[in-house]
Amino acid sequence: MVRVVCHDYGYDCEFMVTGDVDEVVEKYNQHNEEEHGIEYVKEDLQQRFMELETSQ
Repeated sequence: MVRVVCHDYGYDCEFMVTGDVDEVVEKYNQHNEEEHGIEYVKEDLQQRFMELETSQ
């Protein structure tokens, strides 16, 4: 289980998503596309969030 908050990545935004890595990657990427106009590479987010999962 991992929790990601948009604000933690430098945005003035309080969007938060919690779940398994694949779910969080999908929802976070969708939010960033719609709200911030940025699309991330899925594999990059998976790697970043898997690291979070082990540290949280």
